[in-house]
Amino acid sequence: MTYIKIPLSKINPDAMLPADIYLCLNEKYVKFKNLGESLGKEKYDNFMSKGIKFLYIDTKDEEKFLRWVDDKSAQEIEALVNQAGEANRDIITASKTMQETIYDVFSDQELDLEKVDRLQSNVEEFVDKMRSNEQYSKALSVLVGRSNSIASHSVAVGNLSVYIAMSLGFGHQFALENIYLASIFHDYGKLKIPEAVLSNKNHVDYLESMHSHPDSSVLIIRKSEGIPEQVIKMIQEHHEYWDGSGYPRGLAGDTLYKNSPILCLANELEEFLSSNQDMPEVDRYKAAVDLVQDGGAVKWPPSFYPRVIEALKLGFISQRGLED
Repeated sequence: MTYIKIPLSKINPDAMLPADIYLCLNEKYVKFKNLGESLGKEKYDNFMSKGIKFLYIDTKDEEKFLRWVDDKSAQEIEALVNQAGEANRDIITASKTMQETIYDVFSDQELDLEKVDRLQSNVEEFVDKMRSNEQYSKALSVLVGRSNSIASHSVAVGNLSVYIAMSLGFGHQFALENIYLASIFHDYGKLKIPEAVLSNKNHVDYLESMHSHPDSSVLIIRKSEGIPEQVIKMIQEHHEYWDGSGYPRGLAGDTLYKNSPILCLANELEEFLSSNQDMPEVDRYKAAVDLVQDGGAVKWPPSFYPRVIEALKLGFISQRGLED
């Protein structure tokens, strides 16, 4: 039997595989999943953390598998375009490409200037598309709340962060690019948490590992050139709350970098939506807006209100026709 490699970044971890797939371990091929099974989010992220970029299939399945990859990608894009409108096709396609880029970059063992430049170039192009698209609010709810990996979560948080920032009056390209770049890297440190800890909230090391992951992200990122200090600040503070009850340092109010609460809010909101996909759509989005509303002056600055609430109602409810 001979084998051909398939990029992991092209595979949806929740999709049912069209053929058996294999790992290459010490130059031996070992069956990992059977036809009809899925990779699963935890294993997908674990592969990324270990630098595994490829899985392998039997050469006889090559044509079928590659056609499945292309068809699956096209189906996902069309489904989202049908919900968000044709005007958002470029953004939806670019969002999927960004997710693949993040997997490729994060699965490398070292972060260097070349990889940072690659991400920054993609971010610049993507943010420019968002700023120039008057229909972007229609795409918001289809681009967030469906995460199945760290890479997809990072992109969704980026989409949401920039939308929130624009609702607050941010218009400068550079500021929006920094917010998006911080969103991409905010969970980078989670890749260094052992799978047995990350997937088990009852593990003795779980809370400590989670509370330290912003600092872990920054320690790794500082080894590379090219990431602005504003981005570093946002990554480090993306779990800090306005009232000082967050982590890792319990910073509060004006001691926070001014843009960090945007990333904090977007991250928590996206996690809520992705964790509650079984809820009826209207209930899920209304609960998400309530979560943000209830966080005023506690988790997030009073200056966010009412503009952020109005923007979220527009993107999640009005544009989706979910009003009472």
